[in-house]
Amino acid sequence: MDEAAPDPNDDQPASLAQAVAAQQEGHFDRAAFPCRALLAAQPDQVDAMQILGVVLARQGFFDEADALFGRALDIAPRDPGLLFNHGNLLSRTGRGDQAVARFRAAIAAAPDHVEALHNLGRLHQESGRLDPALTMFRRAVAVRPLYAKGWSALATVLKSQGAVEEAIECARRAIALNPRQTIARLTLASLCRDTGAAAELIAQLRAALEIEPDNGPALAHLVHQLQQACDWGELQALGARLDRANDAALAAGTVPPEPAFANVARIEDPANNLAIARGWTGPLARIAMLAPVTARAAAGAPIRIAYLSNDLQDHPVGQLIAGLLARHDRSRFHVSAYSWGRDDGSATRAQIRNAVDSFVDIAGLDHQAAARRIRKDGIELLIDLKGHTQGQRLEIMAARPAPVQATFLAFPGSSGAGFIDYIIADRIVLPPEHRPHYTEHPVWLPHCYLPAIASGPVADAGTRADWDLPAEAPVLASFNNGYKIEPVLFDAWMEVLTRISGAVLWLHRYNDLVAGNLRREAVSRHVDPARLVFADRPDRAVHLARLSHADLALDTRIFNGHATTIDALAAGLPVIALRGRHFASRVAASALAAAGLDELVTETVADYVERSVSLLSDRARLGALRRRLCDGREKLPLFDAAGYARAFDAALIAMAERYRAGQAPGPIELRENGTP
Repeated sequence: MDEAAPDPNDDQPASLAQAVAAQQEGHFDRAAFPCRALLAAQPDQVDAMQILGVVLARQGFFDEADALFGRALDIAPRDPGLLFNHGNLLSRTGRGDQAVARFRAAIAAAPDHVEALHNLGRLHQESGRLDPALTMFRRAVAVRPLYAKGWSALATVLKSQGAVEEAIECARRAIALNPRQTIARLTLASLCRDTGAAAELIAQLRAALEIEPDNGPALAHLVHQLQQACDWGELQALGARLDRANDAALAAGTVPPEPAFANVARIEDPANNLAIARGWTGPLARIAMLAPVTARAAAGAPIRIAYLSNDLQDHPVGQLIAGLLARHDRSRFHVSAYSWGRDDGSATRAQIRNAVDSFVDIAGLDHQAAARRIRKDGIELLIDLKGHTQGQRLEIMAARPAPVQATFLAFPGSSGAGFIDYIIADRIVLPPEHRPHYTEHPVWLPHCYLPAIASGPVADAGTRADWDLPAEAPVLASFNNGYKIEPVLFDAWMEVLTRISGAVLWLHRYNDLVAGNLRREAVSRHVDPARLVFADRPDRAVHLARLSHADLALDTRIFNGHATTIDALAAGLPVIALRGRHFASRVAASALAAAGLDELVTETVADYVERSVSLLSDRARLGALRRRLCDGREKLPLFDAAGYARAFDAALIAMAERYRAGQAPGPIELRENGTP
């Protein structure tokens, strides 16, 4: 039975209260009814317009709601509630800049409007404007100290800026104020990852899933962190659950819960990896692109190239790229770097700054402003060094600031992005038959795509005893992150230890759980847990020096050691590796080929075990391999930094010249001599 329409002239407040109550309960038709009746009698009734506008927006009738808010604001242009609600609508429909203006106007009219402060901060944060976001969130919690949502938001920005301790404090405060707030728990979990507190990290993720069993990001994060802690008991069941959640999201056209990097580390399937990556980059297609570049430089003119990253510091990416930057041919290139990472005061940071012609800090710029700066600087070829890794800003690339865009180094797989033209790789990590699993065109370098790291300062390695290692027994080393170690590989390692009397396995203590978990797994495989020796991560010079105490490095399977493998080979330490089925599992094979050690690349787990046992049983052969690595450094392609730079420069020139000639992007292969 239809409800009778109340006479709006009888009791306007009662009619509006009825509408608000219905709207809050989700009864949108009932909420709209008294508003429409009131507006029929009084077309300029602002409160009715506002309530009806909110209801229409909740129902998805965005155009009608937009028009209604516009009418109301013509009558009451400084009404903070109208400005706030219209800002929400604009934000929801992708008009971020207009939403920012509305929230600012709402705050100007009502400086203590907490929700407007919060939502303005959120828009700043989403656009990469972290400093103004921080200001808004601080103001919000200053106005309302019991605002749990504000403390949680404040924690996320502080985390992004590296203020870990304050971020932890804010996240804990948010949880104390609202224990059922899962976002704060996820933020605290990610902060615990940064501090190595794996036990609390996993506890927070489990608590989030208890509150919201269908929380996909919490599930994905839990799976990855259990991998990182080498806690494998539930991984098979949780992984299957995560696969179903990923598939459901992809089928619905929404972002999958599992980050692309975590997916690459878990699933050795380039087709699946591409689907997940595309799921993450799909929404970026809505970002407004800058107008196409119309003027093209003449063939042979200097090429303005730039690198984009927040890892241009004492980080594996910064360490790998620093030597290459200094070797670019300045007669052919003008080299810039755009960074939003903190200045860590390291020698690597200084080396990078000194190696480029222009170093631009874009931490204070939002994505669009950063893209406009790159365009203004006339960059012709922009190289992203992030991909789908932590802290990425693919939104900048999505705006198309450069006419030629490439991805390189950090993410071992396709970005899944239509706005990136090339991926710089080699034929081992990206064989031609894998091309259907990449949205980018391959640029194949003649040898390993990874630039070898310069050895850097020499440190004192100490003695084996200083590292709790046996004086004479064989030492096997794998200093990879915990998420790269999985049961199939660990079975192989334990078989090697079983067959080589007295040998020990030297591992990285990544967090507070990994040592106990792996020792328990060793016991379950009938191996003395004392044969697993754990070490904390020292600075890089000490790490390179300590590798001299190992006899053989054991690479990981689904996600190889990348910089870790280069480190070992640079230190003269042979590495046993498995050649896998996707980019991340083929990097060690590429590095070993470039180091002239193809015989250390295996195709099956059984071969991996046998090769390891054979080498450790023949110390003379192992010693010969070490001498080949050390004595042949001048001749090995892996360590030929000048040759690598020549080939890399030739690749950049080929990409730029295709563009200058009006040709569409296409695959590029560099010959052995470094020419296309």
